[in-house]
Amino acid sequence: MALRITDLRIDTKDLGEFILANISPFYEYIDGKKSDKLLGYRYDVALPSKKLEKLGVKVENLTPLIDIENEEIPIGMKIDFHGLEVGSYYMNGNVHVKAKAKSVHIKEDKTNASKKA
Repeated sequence: MALRITDLRIDTKDLGEFILANISPFYEYIDGKKSDKLLGYRYDVALPSKKLEKLGVKVENLTPLIDIENEEIPIGMKIDFHGLEVGSYYMNGNVHVKAKAKSVHIKEDKTNASKKA
């Protein structure tokens, strides 16, 4: 059996810290069309150890980490994921990175504590 690109997993320890850049909802797709059924939120994070490369992580939770309707994301907020899985897939001649996690939380440290005050 041949090794497929989708069989490969990225070691999440190599990604370093996660700085929250954006939160957006993601929805169920039926027959290639977006439905109204909310599945969770996508957390776009910057990776300082990877020259601030961005990674989108989907979390199937109907309540976002921050009330994105009424609050702005604090600049430099560090977050962490529980059950993070990062892999890849092939589409339209390109390899893409995909990520999902079981949950997300604000990483408590001195930097984030000063942003809350």
